[in-house]
Amino acid sequence: GSQEKNARDCGMVLDAAIDSYDAFRKSTSGRAAILRVRFLRNRLLAHLLIEPPRRSKATYGELFKLMDAARDVVASAMVAVEGRNVDISTYECEHQRVADVFWRRVLDAAMSKKSQ
Repeated sequence: GSQEKNARDCGMVLDAAIDSYDAFRKSTSGRAAILRVRFLRNRLLAHLLIEPPRRSKATYGELFKLMDAARDVVASAMVAVEGRNVDISTYECEHQRVADVFWRRVLDAAMSKKSQ
């Protein structure tokens, strides 16, 4: 019945979440991003108060790659756990739009003060 179908659907989205993370973790760029961000967290951020900061080789692109992988895993897990199919990328688009408006205003204000 419907309970069996729901259980199968739940298993499928959980498998999709696991497969998404597994593919990311096994990819060369995914492993590199994980290692660099882990190094940044464990070696640099943890010791900022003890040692002067050093240059990290982690990039924003790698942080975004980790966020994209997390987004895919969370989206599948939300279906399985909460029964809600949420397109998280719509939230990303809205936050990007708000950030663009904010920074455009800040930079315009800074540039107009500089020219005065």
